[in-house]
Amino acid sequence: MEVTLVMFKADNTRREFPIKPEGFVIGRKNTCDLRIPLSSVSRQHCELKVEDGQVKLRDVGSSNGTFHNSIRVQEAVLSAGDEVVVGPVVFTVVVDGMPKVIEPVRSLVESAEGLSDSGILPSDLLAEMGGAGSDSQGDTISNHTDPADEEDPLAALERLTELEIPDTDSPA
Repeated sequence: MEVTLVMFKADNTRREFPIKPEGFVIGRKNTCDLRIPLSSVSRQHCELKVEDGQVKLRDVGSSNGTFHNSIRVQEAVLSAGDEVVVGPVVFTVVVDGMPKVIEPVRSLVESAEGLSDSGILPSDLLAEMGGAGSDSQGDTISNHTDPADEEDPLAALERLTELEIPDTDSPA
């Protein structure tokens, strides 16, 4: 079973993020499989797993919640075409290539005043997706503060638009 999260950039180009069956963590922390460096996203926000022929979503104690088809959930079983919202980012779930056609989804953009409905994401917010990489801290708590953890959300969006997008098809 191949599972992918899809989001859209402002120019309606599609970004795809393949889910590792053994577990895929989304959060603000640089050790997450998909990093969203915004204050509305918890350090470890949610996890997706493929188990027993199902795609399972689990909130891992996020402050602002994880949403499945507009409903805040602790756990959910996902189907092709479902929407998952993490902070201001809206993803569409694709399972084994279905649905074949996905319309760009309206997302929320974080501003100094909070979240506002602004249409498609204005930048490639997820250009800085990362994996376990070279940081070996894993889930341990340390006194080290990641500068992105305290960064102004608008500055994070502007900074991310300047980064080159990694090839998501190459092995990590």
